[in-house]
Order: sequence, then structure tokens, then C-alpha cells
Amino acid sequence: MADFPGALPLATAAAIAALLAAAPTVAAQTDPDEDIAFHLVGQVVDIATGAPVRGARVFVAASEWMSLTNAEGRFILHDLDPGPHRLSVEQLGYRTLVAQVHAGTEAAPLRLGIEPDPIVLEGLEVVGRRFERRRRASGLRVSEFGQHDLAASSSRSAAEMLEERIPVQRTRCEDGGFECIFTRGGRVRPVVCIDETPMIDGWNALAAYRPQEFHMIEVYGRGGLVRAYTHMFMDRAARIRFLPAPSGSC
Repeated sequence: MADFPGALPLATAAAIAALLAAAPTVAAQTDPDEDIAFHLVGQVVDIATGAPVRGARVFVAASEWMSLTNAEGRFILHDLDPGPHRLSVEQLGYRTLVAQVHAGTEAAPLRLGIEPDPIVLEGLEVVGRRFERRRRASGLRVSEFGQHDLAASSSRSAAEMLEERIPVQRTRCEDGGFECIFTRGGRVRPVVCIDETPMIDGWNALAAYRPQEFHMIEVYGRGGLVRAYTHMFMDRAARIRFLPAPSGSC
């Protein structure tokens, strides 16, 4: 297994929100007998170029509300209480943005500028080429799902997404207790590596993650080997120019 040092801190939050756009497009419930809720809409852009940032994760602090930006960098957060909210915007290769915003009848669409992190962007290119060389060296057909595929998935879990897209047919292993998959050779217990670490009950480990929590998933052959990488892992990997494990192992 490749040598991987301890966790490095993510890019520090940069409170540089550019709330630039104008026309209010916030929808509200108007029935006086019901609780009022608002939709917060906006766009995430590269602050250096003005280009939209796809697949960025927009969070409301202290809640489970999250939205992913589309190809135009746009997002919407539904049914927010009126008043101030603390948003976090995260995208690999950019410094995390934290911004105070306001949901209400006078709220305008947001334009949030995030700052590129050149070290991480360059490192992602280096590490990406290393992963590509490993896929070619395996001699197997490899299905790769990148961050845009994963961000757009409506599946409830990464395991469910793979079952739909590969497709993979699950079954109980003959010795019981773990999940196997059907292949031409019969039942196979898949090897699942998350962040280069082998999982004991791999398929059920994937079922614990939403697709959006991963930056990339590689499926070798018919699912006998699956490698999945979280955003945090890839951030660290880019910073240290991570060298992945050989093609046949985690």
C-alpha cells in the first residue's frame, strides 16, 4: 500500500463572497396560516475568471441543507427560514468560501466568487495522470465516474448508483455475512477500497456513502474491484502529489 501521511488541513475559509446580481427571484409561501419559507438561489463562479464552477457543494451551516451547482454554476436551496444564514461553498481545487447571506422577500440572487488554489489544481492534474496510468496497466475494462457524474446522481447511495450504472447484481456470499456480486464465474466477494483502504464488507461500506461524497469511483471489470476517493482524500493527494498503490491492490 502506498505511503500516505497524516491528514493535512483543507484550504482555509475565505470570506470573499461577491453578492453582485440584482433582480429578486425568491419564492415565498404567502398563506398567513402557514409558516413562511424561502428559496435561496445563486451562482458560484471562479473569482479570477468569472467562469461558472460546476459541481460545487453549497451548504447551510448547522443544517442538512445542501445544493450542488449545475453546469452554469447555479444552485437553489429550498424552504429556508427567513433571516440570516451562513453558507459554505466547497469545490476541490478552490479555497473554501464562507459567507453570511439573508433569506427573505427582498433577497436577490447570489453571485458567490471562490478563489482558485493553484497548488491543488496543479496537483490534481499530476495525480489524475497517475490514476490513468494505473487504469491502463490493469489490463481490465475500467468504468470511471468523475465528480460531475457523481454530483448529478439521484441515487441514494454510491452502491445503488453502481448497481444501476454497471450494472451489478448483489447476492449473499455462500459463507454468509457479507455481500457478494454475480459474475460469469459465479459469486465473487468484491474488493472495495475507499481512499486506498480496503473495506471488510466493501459493498455495504459503499452503501453508507452518497455519490456526492466522492470525487471519483473506479470500477474494474464487472465490479470485482472498486476504488472510491472522497473529496478530502483527493485534496490531500493533490497537495503531496500522491502516488497510488499498484493496479492489483488497495
